[in-house]
Amino acid sequence: MDVRIIFTGFVGMIIVALGGCSDPASDSDVSPSSGVPSSSGVSNVTLGGTATKGIISFGNVVAEELKADGTVLAQVGNATTGVDGRYSLTVNSAYLGGPIKVTVSADENTQMKCDIVEGCGARVDGLEDILNPTVVDFGEWYKPGSLNMMALVAEAATNHTIKVNITPYTHLAANYALAVNNTGIASRALDIGSLTSTGIYLANSEVSDLLDLDILKTRPVDITDISAIISGDPTEVVYAAVSAAVLTGDETAGGAPDVNGALGVLSRSFDGGTIAASDMQGIIDGALRVLDQWWCWQHR
Repeated sequence: MDVRIIFTGFVGMIIVALGGCSDPASDSDVSPSSGVPSSSGVSNVTLGGTATKGIISFGNVVAEELKADGTVLAQVGNATTGVDGRYSLTVNSAYLGGPIKVTVSADENTQMKCDIVEGCGARVDGLEDILNPTVVDFGEWYKPGSLNMMALVAEAATNHTIKVNITPYTHLAANYALAVNNTGIASRALDIGSLTSTGIYLANSEVSDLLDLDILKTRPVDITDISAIISGDPTEVVYAAVSAAVLTGDETAGGAPDVNGALGVLSRSFDGGTIAASDMQGIIDGALRVLDQWWCWQHR
């Protein structure tokens, strides 16, 4: 069965349950150019969004312009996420108009909200936990340890404000696009041999089409916050739920979920523009467990 049929049916069911409407995946803020972007006169570019695999507070966000081989040309901006996971940065004068990689990483101050219903492992980070000091429960903050999650922007032009949410699925699309230099992967229908704006659009579009939402522009809600779920758009709720489902309570390392490990597994599962039906069903099942928690809140 086509995984898009599986997921579209799931999205439709959730939208009905939440009593709202959803827009299909829309075009990115910037359309593909007919050639290489101009290397002069690009200014007043702002990138902003939410970083979440569980809301990420005090995460370090770095924007870097990439070369055609995927290596870094220059750092063009940085920011720190707020307690709600949001960030905003202005691209600096080093930017020449090419692809931008936006990465969120963690340091000793970074915290993530546990969005796994079964919990996020043993409490080993020293954070205050009055409810159950030995474990990280659903909705509690914890220090995620190693974390590197990214998104790719194809290009930017003067006076553009671009929504760039950073999630497991933008990370998936970014890895997909960055694999173009691996000519041994014949099933990748991108610009094999070099990283281009067209290839990045295709990668983001393929993952967006798979989820039936725009992975860069859709802002996932805080899936642990009942008020955010009630006030959020159904598509934002679905996006948060399937992002939460990338991890399970069993995937812990040193007391906390291995976020980078889970992101790697997700990226490797995506080949030829699709995820195996069994893997997608596992994501849906995990998302339903999170949404069941919301249902229990609603009907206490």
